[in-house]
Amino acid sequence: MAILALLGCIDSCGECLTKPPCHARACDSTDSDASPDTSAHTAGDTAVTHPVPVWMCSNGETMTFDPAPVDAAVPLTVSITGTTGYVYVGLAFTGPGTANVEWQGVTGSRPYTWQYGVTGLSAGSWTATFTADNGATAICTGSVPVYGTGSTGAGIAVSGSSITFDGVPFRFVGFNTRGIVHYGGGDILPYTSTDDVATTLDAVQAAGGTVIRVFAANHDVSNDVAAERLATLLDAAQARGLHVIVVLTDEYATGFSPQGDDRSYGVDDNGYDTLTPSWYASGWKDSYRPWVDTVVTRNAGNPVLLGWEPGNETKQPSDPNTWLYWLTQVSEQIRADDPGTPIIAGTIDIASTAIPDPAELVGVVDVLTVHLYDGATSDDLATAEAVGMPIIVEESGFSSGDRASEIAAHAVATLGAGADGYMQWGLMATAADDGDGDRTYGMDRVFHDDFDALTAGYSTIAGGL
Repeated sequence: MAILALLGCIDSCGECLTKPPCHARACDSTDSDASPDTSAHTAGDTAVTHPVPVWMCSNGETMTFDPAPVDAAVPLTVSITGTTGYVYVGLAFTGPGTANVEWQGVTGSRPYTWQYGVTGLSAGSWTATFTADNGATAICTGSVPVYGTGSTGAGIAVSGSSITFDGVPFRFVGFNTRGIVHYGGGDILPYTSTDDVATTLDAVQAAGGTVIRVFAANHDVSNDVAAERLATLLDAAQARGLHVIVVLTDEYATGFSPQGDDRSYGVDDNGYDTLTPSWYASGWKDSYRPWVDTVVTRNAGNPVLLGWEPGNETKQPSDPNTWLYWLTQVSEQIRADDPGTPIIAGTIDIASTAIPDPAELVGVVDVLTVHLYDGATSDDLATAEAVGMPIIVEESGFSSGDRASEIAAHAVATLGAGADGYMQWGLMATAADDGDGDRTYGMDRVFHDDFDALTAGYSTIAGGL
């Protein structure tokens, strides 16, 4: 539930208040040069680094939080500082409960500082939105991780059929930002720049997203380089309070696989270049296993991680036992290197794997997934509840029609049926084609004309969680 505190006009702004760009310009991003801001939140004898939400906005405004990290037991002060004189401003907090937002005043003149007190927060992931024009214009929005009193740093975990964040259910809107780990690297995505990282994460925040899914492997670079690039991306996500699902290879020959594995792909019965049966039988041990060890060890325990995903849409329907053996072995390896981070299936659905009993996945992975396009439904949502596991709609999108309305209805239906998260496929936030979008199902400004409508729609969905 959102609580909105409102303030009247500020006279000193002059005519700029009545015309663009000042009146409706958005402050929805983190400065690309901003350093990750973290703080040690101590529990007992253990100091845990938690994300601290401090936003540098695209119009020069800042939103800061005191204390940071945000503790559910401590009254919070939120300050927004900027030179634009917005009118009828307000601050809304939505999340796992009802927050009390109290207006504390405005000081200064170009820059102005608006200040609010917030109480009643519970541990979990919240969304804060600073607005103008009686809530009609969103100026700043993003995720705010709130930690419980004396937090042990449990952060993301799996409890029964729920994903939890510091012990409370964590439900989310998220976005597939497939190649963002390698933006600006000059290799697998040569038309990207390092600035595109901030542009993309800004778009995620503007749409109310709290989770991104990334493909970390790269056949053009060494394991160490790819692992280090992931660490840099996790820092950028942490500065914005975002969580990250990390995919460790791709079933398809996209290049998002570890160096040395290009030879492991062959044409399948449907005409696609996919990982071969021999790779699942033993070939994965050659290049993939060392990569997994390198990247997981380098980034183990990072509080930003929502989960490690052994691979995107992996399957061996002609030999499901071999696939399940591979998945079991990899999961055991990941848990040995990083016992605290959940393992996510990454499959299209259970049927695609051809395993005879979904219960066989219990204990192998922690979170089930479905990839649903054009409004498709799945029995896996009910199956997940039956076997006591969380499930994510990990990829989604519509190919035509009023996509914003279609996605809103689909998200509400699947989240209402038990999904913990709903994720858009193919977010490409850049003005030009950077090679990381999807012409059919993606969310972009290049191949589709509904980027703003989808942004607003997802923000509304996120606000209702």
